[in-house]
Amino acid sequence: MFSGIEQFPTAGKAQVEAQYEFVTNLAQTGLEGIARLTALNMSLARAALDEYPAAARQRLSANSPQEWLTVAASQVGPQIERMLSYGRQAAEITVALQGELSRATQGAAQQQQAAMQDVQAKATATAKK
Repeated sequence: MFSGIEQFPTAGKAQVEAQYEFVTNLAQTGLEGIARLTALNMSLARAALDEYPAAARQRLSANSPQEWLTVAASQVGPQIERMLSYGRQAAEITVALQGELSRATQGAAQQQQAAMQDVQAKATATAKK
């Protein structure tokens, strides 16, 4: 009458292990994405800190307000390009991370479904005996 019960602890253990592996993979993928975004932010900050003194010296060396505006205007273009590049790179990282997380979730769902079908098949086979 209770011949299929022995399989449930094994199936439960396998399910817990699969869930642990899934959560571990998600966490690792998330941390890798955060590391890439952090590296991008650090490189942007480093570039800004490297370029700021020279840009400030150029603005301070201006002899008239018109010259100062000309220098400041010439510095805006590269700054805008840097910010656009940063936005593109951040979007690429985010889209890649989203794809990796989606693939991991789909793979785990397929594994979970296969495991449940296996447990059901074993339970059915045991019940027929």
